[in-house]
Amino acid sequence: MDARGISFIPNNTHKDAVELINKSTDIIEETSESFKRYVELISEDITKFKSIKYDMQTKLLHESNYLLRKGGYESLTTQENRSFDISFDCDDHIEAPTIIKSIYSGRFSGFLLALLVATIIAFAWIVTASVYQNLPIFQIPTDENMSKVLLWIGGGMIGYSGNALSGALILGFSSLFFAWIVYAIRVSIQSKKNISLATQIYDASLQYCNQKEHSIVKMKEIDNHFLEIFGLCKNYGIFIEEYNAVLRRVFHIEGIVLFEDYVEHSKQSMRELSGLVIHINTILNTPISMQNHLNLEAIEISNSAKNHYQEFIKRVYPRS
Repeated sequence: MDARGISFIPNNTHKDAVELINKSTDIIEETSESFKRYVELISEDITKFKSIKYDMQTKLLHESNYLLRKGGYESLTTQENRSFDISFDCDDHIEAPTIIKSIYSGRFSGFLLALLVATIIAFAWIVTASVYQNLPIFQIPTDENMSKVLLWIGGGMIGYSGNALSGALILGFSSLFFAWIVYAIRVSIQSKKNISLATQIYDASLQYCNQKEHSIVKMKEIDNHFLEIFGLCKNYGIFIEEYNAVLRRVFHIEGIVLFEDYVEHSKQSMRELSGLVIHINTILNTPISMQNHLNLEAIEISNSAKNHYQEFIKRVYPRS
């Protein structure tokens, strides 16, 4: 049983080699297609994330920072805009093995060799019989001479009177027997070569697919992280938009004064808005991947943002 759950015990036949190569083709195509789908999915995630990030930073968060500065709340820290580091492959990248479209069975060359051997064996019988009976060797045998050859082969060579039919059978069967042995050996040798080549291709295919599947696992983790970020951006965006409206109301009612001069509820609104902005800014500016793996820092920041959001929900909607 191989690494992909395929039970296969080769019998060193041409059919086994063809089957193994076909399996190599199938698993490479299947894995490559799956890998391609996840590459496209991650590319879509990146495009969506960049769009969300641009919209939030240039509109919603820009307004939040402006309103907080307007209210004299200066505790915001500037977040460094760190670039993406997402790779779709492992460091030790392995190229897909070259799949042979067809392999040579050795049957045709085996047939030619068998035909040659059969001819040699038949010729050897005829020459030997001719020598023993003082018949001409380098001439096409006449019917009479051929009859003498078959009689010698059919019993004359061991002292009997001989039988032409028996001689013909011995001549034919011995030629075919050795021809079959040569044919079988030729096909067997080629089959073993084919199995060896097919096994090398199959092993290389498994190695290639295992690497791709490892990359797919990493992309699944990154995709799941993107989905979390999209949810957090939506949740945070709703409350940030609400707090921006609250501060606009505060400035409309209380005017533009020193931070200390605002009523406590207004100052608390600024503090809570600042906390939301800091968390979402940190998420937006933290690389998703580092060294070809999901960034642990990004996971920690995402978990922190989720916890902060849950605590925020509890404060806004306390249970009775």
